[in-house]
Amino acid sequence: MSPLLLFGLVFLSHFNGGLNTPLPSPNFGDHVSILSIDGGGIRGIIPATVLIYLDNALKAKDPTTSLADYFDVISGTSTGGIMSVMLAAPNASDSNRPLFTPSQVVQFYKKNGPNIFKPRSIIDPIQCPKYDGKFLRDTARQILKETRLDQTLTNLVIPTFDEDKIHPVIFSNYKLKTESYLNAKLSDIALGTSAAPTYFPSHEFQNDGVAFDLADGALAANNPALVAVSEVIQNNGQKEILLLSLGTGIPTAQKRLGGIFDLGCQALWLSLHQDTFNEAMFRTDVTHYYLATIFPGILPADNYLRIEEYNLDPSMEEMDDASKKNMDKLETVGKNLLLQKVKRMNVNTFLPFELDQTNAQALDRSFFDPIKCPKYDGVFLRDKARELLNDTRLNQTLTNVVITSFDEQKIYPVLFSSFKLKTQTYLNALLSDIGLSTSAAPTFFPSHKFQNDGVEFDLIDGAMAANNPGLVATSEVIQHSGQKEIVLLSLGTGITPKAKDNLGNIFDGLCAFGWLAENLDVISEVASSTDMSHYYLATIFPGLLPADNYLRIEEYNLDPSMKDMDNTDKTNLDNLEKAGTALLTQKVKRINVNTFLPYELDQTNAQALDRLAEKLYAERQLRLKRKSMEKGGRPFIETV
Repeated sequence: MSPLLLFGLVFLSHFNGGLNTPLPSPNFGDHVSILSIDGGGIRGIIPATVLIYLDNALKAKDPTTSLADYFDVISGTSTGGIMSVMLAAPNASDSNRPLFTPSQVVQFYKKNGPNIFKPRSIIDPIQCPKYDGKFLRDTARQILKETRLDQTLTNLVIPTFDEDKIHPVIFSNYKLKTESYLNAKLSDIALGTSAAPTYFPSHEFQNDGVAFDLADGALAANNPALVAVSEVIQNNGQKEILLLSLGTGIPTAQKRLGGIFDLGCQALWLSLHQDTFNEAMFRTDVTHYYLATIFPGILPADNYLRIEEYNLDPSMEEMDDASKKNMDKLETVGKNLLLQKVKRMNVNTFLPFELDQTNAQALDRSFFDPIKCPKYDGVFLRDKARELLNDTRLNQTLTNVVITSFDEQKIYPVLFSSFKLKTQTYLNALLSDIGLSTSAAPTFFPSHKFQNDGVEFDLIDGAMAANNPGLVATSEVIQHSGQKEIVLLSLGTGITPKAKDNLGNIFDGLCAFGWLAENLDVISEVASSTDMSHYYLATIFPGLLPADNYLRIEEYNLDPSMKDMDNTDKTNLDNLEKAGTALLTQKVKRINVNTFLPYELDQTNAQALDRLAEKLYAERQLRLKRKSMEKGGRPFIETV
């Protein structure tokens, strides 16, 4: 083909596409822009409706552009992952335009939702999963065809969770240079991130010789905002970031058991996937991923030391085995750890790799009722804690303390931190109460209830917020001290080799099931980690970047009648669309990271989106101008 003919074809392509130019690299601009969309099934209509407004605001400035022309990264989990793919995949008739606009996304959900969430014929009332997923699978493959991750109009960051390997898998354009096996079909990525346990079967496929068995990305991060921010910082360095984070609605808090058959299905999935649930609950792998944002993304890698036994003998895995034999063995494990090489976690494979020094060298540098629940009454621990700690309070410690816990009644984390005492005096509790709270492991010990400074607490194990508190402590330091040089020593308690077939003691399982049935709201919060995402993001906005660079839009009082992620009744679909529209007139809300409750700002979401549109448009024009200057005033030809 002659150069002239090639130029002519490219010219016509640009002409037919409205002469829109792809967004130049962040190297030509001042900001990296991120769009993040939560999971939530059919409730994805809410954020899609909000995006219609932003899309229209941007088209008013340049009708030839789409959202992919303004956002460097579009990130989504579950239904948000499907939407992200739809907004970033190229259109077959014009590769410069996206497959769907936000308006078309809403229409897609309203048209196809009833078929996606079409119940199976009721033969077995506890049939699991609830939906066979065939319609969604066929539709995804029909629409997305053979399109792969490296063909998207902008960068995608989509979290999923591998049920077989028991760790998160993050499909990200940034990783493709070194992790080619992640260059999967967009249909497989979308089906993987949306395979919600008990709703759809896991999605199995192979790519580049690697086998995947993926479940809903919410098991890794239902709110993917921090995952996206981490990807940007790890791959672009510390730049100004513009972040738009969209939720799918938080139902008004209420305790409920739900349909008995749904509960039975959930219990069956839990019994078959205890390892998956434990990893999703304790967030060990994703914590490593987030910490990679800071070490070495922002601070030197040598400033972070993590010591963990990654192959603990399964005979020592029970957290309540206090026999002398087991305690002696655990002590030996700790001593042997000093002789082992320092291990770091590969945030692509989520497997440990060794460094060239030992942990020691790194440190030198720097028969009763078997179904009784909870299993232990906690009296001895409670009495011993009060005897040893007496009336000592948090403000009397020799150094700053950061302790995680979780309030069963308020359904959010409580962080006892010396840094917070100047503004949150009610956190100045007795150290005995703090110690008893963070260790009140569900099904092992009762929750710990107490009052302090007029505030009531009903607290359980801090692992429900963060079993590995390394990032919580780092976040506290950055939020309250600014970005300082940080040296972090993180100690684990041992990880047993993952075994999928071990269902555990039947009575322990019944105890766990009973607690699960009574605390579905707690489990929901832990699984989606919404509150802790707000907390971690507060480290970055405004800890490291301007607060105005982050916009989160969420309906915090969604009518409970709209809470079900698979309710595709026409009335519900219309109500969800109305909820999204009504969000535009509501005031912008931020989360208070001490109380974990939303508070209002002095502008509406629509006004904030208008301001964001101005920033996005200005950033795009700046990049186009700088790129034009670098190429000698020939931006159009350069896009060939």
